[in-house]
Amino acid sequence: MINIFWGLAAVQFNLGGFRVEGFADGDAVTIVPEADSTTARPGGDGSHNVFSRMNNRLHTMTINLDRGTKGYKQLMDAFDAQIEEFDDGTSISALEMSILNPFTGEKVTDAQVVFRRLPDSNWATEAPQATITAWLSDPQRTNAPNVSIT
Repeated sequence: MINIFWGLAAVQFNLGGFRVEGFADGDAVTIVPEADSTTARPGGDGSHNVFSRMNNRLHTMTINLDRGTKGYKQLMDAFDAQIEEFDDGTSISALEMSILNPFTGEKVTDAQVVFRRLPDSNWATEAPQATITAWLSDPQRTNAPNVSIT
């Protein structure tokens, strides 16, 4: 029997030199490739298939936070700083990011995170949440080194 342990509070998510906290309930952070790693097409005469390695390393990272938390404020300040640099015509200071699951050792890092989209503004009967998206330019993954398959 395999036992799997998980706790979001133990996950270490750092972005731009600070630890992000204040996640909303549900999916806290998702990282999705912008393109497939490979493509395939059949040969014209049906005798072979052609597989191509794609070189698009871009990923989208989605972060869901409760508004009013320290993590939300820190991310919004970092977002504003990047946009201000962009508006000034200078290069954007990309942010470093790392996310680590201490239970499995799975880790994703990227040295050049650029914010993609501000959260929507909403007011509702329940406390509002914020979804912030960012580009990861070349994420490096460590796939669960502490997990043994038997």
